Amino acid sequence: MKKIKNIFILLTVALMAFAINTKVTDAMPLPDNNPLAHRGNNRGLSLSPQPTTIDRITENKGNIVTTVDNWGYIGGYSYYGLPSGEWPRNSGHNYLAEIRYWMGATAPNGDTLLANSYDDFQAIPMPVNGVDDYKIYLSTDSSRYYNYDPSDIVGSGTGNPAHGWRVWQNDQKDWDYNENYNSLTSSFNPGGPTSLQDAYYRFNDAASGNPVLGLELDQTIMEWNYCYNEDFMYVALDITNNSSTNYTDFAFGLYIDIDVGGKDGHGNNGRQNDKVVYDTTNNWAYIYDVVGIDPGWGPTVHTGVMGTKLLETPNNIGMTGLRTDDWAYVPDDDPGRFAMINSPRYDTPLPPTDQFYIQCVRGINLPAGSTVRVVYALVAGADSTDFVKNADMAQQLYDNYYIGPQPPPTPTLHARARDGQVFLSWNDTSEVGVDPLSGVDDFAGYKLYRSENQGKTWGEVNYNTGNNCLTIDYNPIALYTVSTPGDPIPHSFVDTGLYNGVEYWYCLSAFDMGDTTTGVDPLQSGFGIAGETPNVIKVTPRNNPAGFYDAAATVDHEYTGS
Repeated sequence: MKKIKNIFILLTVALMAFAINTKVTDAMPLPDNNPLAHRGNNRGLSLSPQPTTIDRITENKGNIVTTVDNWGYIGGYSYYGLPSGEWPRNSGHNYLAEIRYWMGATAPNGDTLLANSYDDFQAIPMPVNGVDDYKIYLSTDSSRYYNYDPSDIVGSGTGNPAHGWRVWQNDQKDWDYNENYNSLTSSFNPGGPTSLQDAYYRFNDAASGNPVLGLELDQTIMEWNYCYNEDFMYVALDITNNSSTNYTDFAFGLYIDIDVGGKDGHGNNGRQNDKVVYDTTNNWAYIYDVVGIDPGWGPTVHTGVMGTKLLETPNNIGMTGLRTDDWAYVPDDDPGRFAMINSPRYDTPLPPTDQFYIQCVRGINLPAGSTVRVVYALVAGADSTDFVKNADMAQQLYDNYYIGPQPPPTPTLHARARDGQVFLSWNDTSEVGVDPLSGVDDFAGYKLYRSENQGKTWGEVNYNTGNNCLTIDYNPIALYTVSTPGDPIPHSFVDTGLYNGVEYWYCLSAFDMGDTTTGVDPLQSGFGIAGETPNVIKVTPRNNPAGFYDAAATVDHEYTGS
């Protein structure tokens, strides 16, 4: 087993696997000499949060793919076959050991209070399509909406139709539409999810039955898959003090453990070569492998960089401390943890080893009934230069209310299998969209790709794209363009010469003309995963049954009544 933290989380899940919405690999029984059996103030194995409240989704729209739990825990499952900060998408390279939160303050009687993801946080039930449940809302899954309703088109004018998506509004103490920024009118308007994939849930610090500080938390995770914003994931955390106590020294700790490298066949990975780097001015930190090549990922794979950047803190306090050490020396008591995050200290990073860091925000005034916000980005890059560039872009887009140039709306691709052939067709959604930054329809065409390895690659690599938004591309099996939006363009293609019984994946990318005002070259919709994004589909050709006759034409009937 790799680490106490990962084993603990999995045992919590495995003890009540029947109650969990997402299947997880069963954990092995703990031997008596395992330190987990005696962790945390001699209290034994914690069952917090209660297993019946646990839910988990996979955030996978961008280039960072990771599990997300509904109680303030992100990643942590790579050793059990689940993506945990996988970057790039479909690479199998998991960087994220775990993200968790520490939050603390001093009580009026002088006691130190601290709530942490391991012991104290638990999901709050939310309405899910009319039934209270502990599910995470996920904008790419209609079974995880407040009340999914395709006829609810509030927000469609800005490209964010609600379709029954709601979030908790602290000021109203009720569920209502999300607010999205409209750059054309410089105003916020009600609508649906902000990003291409929003994950939203609520939790509190009362997993033991009694609240620690009386906190309620709302967390939204957002991802896009455009070339300039696919390598970071936004996390917005609203922290509400529902107690009757005014906390004048509230402190927040963002605990990050990143392990760069994979298993090498001997029970080890490259985490022993990891080193922490941070920037106090720009509020970011990252971990990288000093060797740059990890045996667990192969001798030709150059390891990347992953870290976090604080984008918004209460009263723009910023990062007030950076704590780092070997993971084995994490304080296991509340006073020790609070002292760590409430210190103005910036630790000197250790020599290369398996280490964590905590970005601290101290001195927060959190009166009873008030809400503060912390927003950060999980950022990846090929190297330190690429990380800094992506972190800067995450801040710029956040300051612009997430608004940047966008490719045309994602088309919906359909497929029918034939004997040695696949018939593909698609709708015209991409041709009638308006770019939210420029306000114009700049649709330019379609690229159709085919993958024979379940989306790991999409054909012959093209390194000479001539596009600053596409370092590499793949040669499509079909390319259709228009010189002016609105011109006629094909909506079908027949792929021939295929092998029956072989699974093929297809991706239809719509691309635009580029944005001259921002200097961004043409953008196109991302590749994604079959079954989880409408422009990617998998299909297997097969022999036609006896007596089969090909249709001369196909008519799609769509019922629009009530």
